[in-house]
Amino acid sequence: MKATERPTKVELALRDLEAGIYTLVNSSAKAHGTPESTVHRRWNGGRSQADGNESQQLLSANEERALVKWITELILNGFPPWLQTIREMAEEIRYRYVTAINDAFNQVSPL
Repeated sequence: MKATERPTKVELALRDLEAGIYTLVNSSAKAHGTPESTVHRRWNGGRSQADGNESQQLLSANEERALVKWITELILNGFPPWLQTIREMAEEIRYRYVTAINDAFNQVSPL
């Protein structure tokens, strides 16, 4: 199984459990060809690896999507996505996020 296929298969196994197609975690996992331990952990409320590691990343998932969208637009317009330019754009996204948080914090009135 390819690593990129695993989240999709796990989500399908979970969806079938929720729908009642399968009543046992191992049956659903086996039917979708995904590790039983992964489906069991997620069925009991565990987070995916991507979700669990998001707090350790410099950019959130939404910020990453914004960066991917920007890179895609660069390519479609015929500009190469240079590594230095991508780094600068990621820093700008982080800077805007931190600025927005600070602005919101400063607008909170004292009690």
